[in-house]
Amino acid sequence: MGEINGRKVSWIHLSDLHFGGKNGSIPSNAVYDKLLRDIKNIKIPIDFVFVSGDIAFSASPDQYAYAEKFFNEVLDSLWGNHEDAKKRIFIVPGNHDIFRSNASNLWGKLIQPSSEDEIANLLEDSSIKSYWKSKFDNYNEFLKNLVGDETAAKWSDEPYFIEKRVKDGIKISIVGLNSAWSSSSMGEKGNIILGQRNVVNAYSSVDNDDGELVISFLHHPVSYFRDDDVGIVERVITAHSDFVLHGHIHDDKVYTSTSLEGEVHYIVSGTTYEKDAESYSYNYTSVDLDTGVCQTVLRKYDSNSLSWGPNYISSKHPDGIIEYPFRNHTVYETKNNLTSENKITNTAVETVETFTPSTLIGSQAQESVEITVPGVPKGLSSSLKEQNCILFSGAGASADGKLPIWYELVHAFVEQVKDNYPDLEERKLAEIQALMDHNKTAPVVYYCRKKLGPSDFADVISKKLSTANKESYLQSLLSKIPFSAVITANFDDFAEKYCSRENGAYKVILPDKMSARSGSDNKFPIYKIHGSCDEPDSIRIMDNEFIELIDNEEYRRTLSDLFVNNTVFFVGYSFKDPDVDYILRSLRTRNIGKKHYALMPDVNEIEREFFLDAYNIQVISYPSIGKHKAVRLFLEKLLS
Repeated sequence: MGEINGRKVSWIHLSDLHFGGKNGSIPSNAVYDKLLRDIKNIKIPIDFVFVSGDIAFSASPDQYAYAEKFFNEVLDSLWGNHEDAKKRIFIVPGNHDIFRSNASNLWGKLIQPSSEDEIANLLEDSSIKSYWKSKFDNYNEFLKNLVGDETAAKWSDEPYFIEKRVKDGIKISIVGLNSAWSSSSMGEKGNIILGQRNVVNAYSSVDNDDGELVISFLHHPVSYFRDDDVGIVERVITAHSDFVLHGHIHDDKVYTSTSLEGEVHYIVSGTTYEKDAESYSYNYTSVDLDTGVCQTVLRKYDSNSLSWGPNYISSKHPDGIIEYPFRNHTVYETKNNLTSENKITNTAVETVETFTPSTLIGSQAQESVEITVPGVPKGLSSSLKEQNCILFSGAGASADGKLPIWYELVHAFVEQVKDNYPDLEERKLAEIQALMDHNKTAPVVYYCRKKLGPSDFADVISKKLSTANKESYLQSLLSKIPFSAVITANFDDFAEKYCSRENGAYKVILPDKMSARSGSDNKFPIYKIHGSCDEPDSIRIMDNEFIELIDNEEYRRTLSDLFVNNTVFFVGYSFKDPDVDYILRSLRTRNIGKKHYALMPDVNEIEREFFLDAYNIQVISYPSIGKHKAVRLFLEKLLS
């Protein structure tokens, strides 16, 4: 891999070491000793070590004594007696790290029937918390001996921890998730619970400006999570993480998962040792933030040579080195791939693309799926050519920029209220949490805004929706399409960020500045119809504020004129705002204005007829299968 220079970060990923387990045909000591030697021979500087669980085989003190000795030798081989060596290793437990005499069937019977709300409340019960923490008593003692009392306490007090490091000016956020806290003897697949509140709490500590690189790690894959837990949990992890490391499945995989929330790179480590396992393996990775190139090196124990060497996991990677683009550097890859040989010649035709849900390199190939990519309506393409097509950008158009989902933003308001009012009565806090648990966020937002005031409320929005160090592939694509203006209900500044790159000078028009003259100069107009986090007083977030906008004659006339005189293309918009609904219905009732278009997932015929009749909007429906991959493919088709 060569020497690491510049803005690069590298780490080793170990998992499923099972210290103290029974020996197989190959003694465990031989595998561990040769592993130490292999780590010493890594040719690049290593910054961190991640261990994603199952350190011991049955969580006994003697097994952890062996593990402690091993990891001290790893630290010594990488960094010698450097004073911060123990700040470079990060560990989460696995199911084998539970002391089973403290994990009876009673635990499984208690939590498995519980709802998400009940799980959250159980975790706040001091006696219940003491019980699940007691399952890790021996593991926690091992942590104390290895990394010190203070760090061990931080890593074990909740089912998650956050660490922040800076390396050569790169701000790195590390999120450790204890997916084993809910493990019991009742089976794991489909029963693992991280807890939505736990995960939201964890990532609320990852500030945008502190996480130029975000690495999350846990023991279990998300496919092991309970059905009612996996939805928000996976979305939050994906929305914030650049890399997710895990083990448990004893298989090596490197894959990039793409969804509306963005791209996240999964690196899965196989088992380092278990009696007569099919193979023993680990990996190490380097990321170049300047060039956008990642390299993961897969290593495997060879039972013939009795040494560690390249893991020949794929014929395309005989040296075990896998290279792939980091984060949204795929923007440039896609742009460069739109050559004269592969441009789509007839964009109006519906096409079927073969797509593998994630670009997987590993021992188990994933099945490809076919995705129907809708054709581009003639009216939409004509309006673009005539330069009278406006983009209406909703929250979904920024989702891949790893911004927080709505629930997380409301959670941030609540946390700020708690900080501002440390003596807030328990009854109020309980009411807020009950509303959050039942996803009744509107009254929570109302209460928080009243308590915080406009300035502090806007500060939360500005901080949580900051696009610093973030990129959005969808917004980048949209900025390359020749729209004549942008309308957005978003508070973030992705539209401005990409407009400045593609169009140069632009002008942000806020709600109270909208008029017939507001977009008349030569600057590219961006209508932020609900305000901007850069202007606290401009923010409109409650339904009554939207109604006030409708009552403003200049606002109503300007927005109406935009819809009357232009074709509007909606992307990532949910059609839930009263002001936009009023304008569209009013124009349709009077039968004036142009036909508009909206890119929306899984819209059936009845709903399409409704949108056309109620709003004069032709829905371009795409299948959400493949994590909304069709959105990207359609926009690339439109761009071509």
